[in-house]
Amino acid sequence: PFAPGKMAPVTGVYSGLLYRMLDEAMSERLAKHQAVKGTDARKRQEEAAEEMKLPVEMKIGLEGKVELILRLIPPGEFMMGARMGIEEQMRRYDYEREWYLPSYPRHRVSITQAFYVGAFEINQEQWQVMMGSNPSKFQGGPNSEEHPVESILFAEIEQYISRLQKCAPRGWQFALPTEAQWEYAARAGVESSYRQGEAIGHGEANFCPDGGEADAQGTVRGGTFPANAWGCYDMIGNVWEYCADLY
Repeated sequence: PFAPGKMAPVTGVYSGLLYRMLDEAMSERLAKHQAVKGTDARKRQEEAAEEMKLPVEMKIGLEGKVELILRLIPPGEFMMGARMGIEEQMRRYDYEREWYLPSYPRHRVSITQAFYVGAFEINQEQWQVMMGSNPSKFQGGPNSEEHPVESILFAEIEQYISRLQKCAPRGWQFALPTEAQWEYAARAGVESSYRQGEAIGHGEANFCPDGGEADAQGTVRGGTFPANAWGCYDMIGNVWEYCADLY
């Protein structure tokens, strides 16, 4: 839903979603929050963490002393879908109409449960230690173990998440985020197409210019570009990311 030109035609996975069902009373208190705005997104995150007595950032130990870093996403409401008209999207980015249709109509969504999502896309080292292999096309370069894993299938991600579950704290569950959860985490209170507004530059995300060859671009190390207000990196660019559902 956020396509600033031709992005890498390889699919990776965001660091999954870690959640725990809250008790009914706490759910009701947190659900009173209204729409999250970009200016107060970080404050909302900190308030939710204090309310639930949980850290804003959680670290999960994987095999081989490798860590998975997760960020707390508070409950709230947001407008899901594209604010920019479909004709304007087609004019700017030169994709077929079918590419944009899933982003319409724009509609309000309520996220009633807080959850954790990865601060980074799953990198090649995090995949390797759990799966015993690295299918990535873009590997072998300097610090490539910190680049996102890519060229993976949905069935492989299900297997990966099953193995991650063995590392989860008691009472917590790993899963892929739904499209609504992913977009909510990506926006972090922003209603425009990108964190920076309706336009984005090459100093702000890893993507190819219109008409460029995505395979030649390659991936970059997680954290190369700034995080959004909730501390999540590469929600725009680098690799496409799987979700649990189709919009």
